[in-house]
Amino acid sequence: MIFQRQNTNEKYDIPVNGKRNIKTACPVCSGESSKKNAKDLSINNEVGKCHRCEAVFHLPVEKKEEYTKPEWQNNTKLSDNVVKYFEGRGISQFTLRRMNVTEGLEYMPQEEKKVNTIQFNYVQDGELINVKYRDAKKNFKMVSGAKRIFWNIDAIKDTDKVVITEGEIDALTYAEMGIDYVVSVPNGAGKTTQNLEYLDNCIDYFDDKEIIYIATDTDDAGMALRNELVRRLGAGRCRKIEYGECKDANELLKSKGRQAVEDTIKEAKEFPIEGVFRVENFKDEFDNLFRHGLSGGVSIFHDNLNDLLQTELGRLKIVTGIPGYGKSEYVDEYVSQLNLLHGYKPAYFSPENFPISYHAAKIAEKITGKKFRSTDMGENIKILAEKYINDNYSFIYPKNEDYKLDTILQKGQDLVYRHGIKILVIDPWNRIEHQRPSGDSETAYIGQCLTKMTNFAQRHNVLVILVAHPRKMEKDQMGNYKIPNLYDISGSANFFNQCDYGVTVHRENKGKANDYIAVHVQKVRFKYLGSGGLANFVYNSVNGRFSSCRVDNDNSPYDYNFDFDNYLEKKPEQRDFWDEKHEEAPF
Repeated sequence: MIFQRQNTNEKYDIPVNGKRNIKTACPVCSGESSKKNAKDLSINNEVGKCHRCEAVFHLPVEKKEEYTKPEWQNNTKLSDNVVKYFEGRGISQFTLRRMNVTEGLEYMPQEEKKVNTIQFNYVQDGELINVKYRDAKKNFKMVSGAKRIFWNIDAIKDTDKVVITEGEIDALTYAEMGIDYVVSVPNGAGKTTQNLEYLDNCIDYFDDKEIIYIATDTDDAGMALRNELVRRLGAGRCRKIEYGECKDANELLKSKGRQAVEDTIKEAKEFPIEGVFRVENFKDEFDNLFRHGLSGGVSIFHDNLNDLLQTELGRLKIVTGIPGYGKSEYVDEYVSQLNLLHGYKPAYFSPENFPISYHAAKIAEKITGKKFRSTDMGENIKILAEKYINDNYSFIYPKNEDYKLDTILQKGQDLVYRHGIKILVIDPWNRIEHQRPSGDSETAYIGQCLTKMTNFAQRHNVLVILVAHPRKMEKDQMGNYKIPNLYDISGSANFFNQCDYGVTVHRENKGKANDYIAVHVQKVRFKYLGSGGLANFVYNSVNGRFSSCRVDNDNSPYDYNFDFDNYLEKKPEQRDFWDEKHEEAPF
């Protein structure tokens, strides 16, 4: 057994043969003794002492290595406060450096001064495209006029999968796990409006993706964003990330740890097969309905019409009325306001509004409030309107005048995928190239066509608006046309039976000084979207806008004001109606 001599720390192999108390030769002085085989060393319980030279021995003491830990260091170009903020959220310095998170002073309009900000740099093909600034008070801004793209988009160029998060910190959370194929949307989610300009600008990056993990927040806005992304990218390759009782990925990291975040990828659920559903496929919506009830549709600028109906996507709306009495103008008015207030991009199949430039000019008048001519609108406003219409509106005119319904709906589907349209207008029904199968009645054929439109609306979460003329109308004893209804549309009662919204646009006192437009909401399928009724308007011939009015006992309009505001030039915070109608501007 190895013993160590006290004072000198020299080590000696002293045989003890497993015994605790023995006498043996001292390894230090045994050669000096005159006695042969002298046993001067006594060992008792692993401690020994030589009675001749007084050397003391004991078992070696294992020296415990003690290391000094270095002091905490900041190995980034970020300040200590920022680094420690991210470390408090589970994001390491290594990840911050790798993901190019920076810091600096920036003017923040919410504070009306320059303040220190965290900067998330948006890079595409190695070039800085945009920057999101975040200050200590959680105020955000991006570079005005800069292109909107996904954050970290270059990281998914050559991957077969991608994780899409609702914010950069959630994307950093997945990057911390070594999941580099992660991107973040730039502007979060809204409850009613999803401005997916960034998806339009990056759509080609997703063409080759086999799996797309949707990792949005679990609140209403996050669910709305998730549903829109799935609609645009295709449910077949999308997977749903869930966080249990946590709101997002970073909250899950802080409360449950790294393994819980990694497990969200392993346990991601498929979205339902089209046409086949189980409760687990719509559990989030089911729970939300239980907690909050039906949310209702969206409104426009005209309160008198909002009281009668509110618009919900995934519905079929049929508009009828006597030719020349304002059906198309009403549709353009309603669509332009849905687009301005809620970002719903429309597509038109409207051969009667030809040439297209004429139709675009009418839309420009409605959104700018100015007559579409150089002396009234001016070049600068015209350029602003042109860009806005180009970014938001699409016009369907199939090649070789292929006006079959299937062709129109196919073009509509292409526009859902490419530009994210939310409204499809077919104006009018009689310009569709009808191909009624031999042996089918007109009623059966119309029912099949309306079913196709309804299915399209529900499948793509799009509002389909169909304009249909009534059959030849009779006049009353005063020579005025009777107000038609949806049963008066030529061909079938299915026009009333199958629509979700039914509206008649009628012109009272046509051609007279007391001319006005009466919008009769004849059908709203679901009570939570309205109960129907009558809304009256005066038509502004300068810009094509409708102004709500009241009607006196002589059937004349009063109590109205024409609106000439340019909606594209006014900032949202300058509009009184904006705070009431919408949370954030779609442009």
